[in-house]
Amino acid sequence: MISTTLLAADGTATPSKNLGGVTREIAAWPPGAGLDDFDWRVSMAEILGPGASSLFPDVERCVMVIEGRLRLTFDGETTVSLDVRSEPYAFPGDRDCHGVSISTL
Repeated sequence: MISTTLLAADGTATPSKNLGGVTREIAAWPPGAGLDDFDWRVSMAEILGPGASSLFPDVERCVMVIEGRLRLTFDGETTVSLDVRSEPYAFPGDRDCHGVSISTL
């Protein structure tokens, strides 16, 4: 078995798809895939302010907070609050979602 350690710090910081934050891609398949044609992707995002989440049709998203607290509002009505103790939260990538770092409120 081959083991590889991937570090988010090794990734280049790029504007997230919706331009509301910064994302560091850790790994994706197939190699060289873009934001519209990956099979799977692991990334770490820094939320710089409140805003709409990027849409990824036909992708199941899974969000996990590694620092701070995050509030997600879906379809303008359902709200989920997450922090470092929360389980990963999965949702359809084409669902209308707005996020805000709770520490910025």
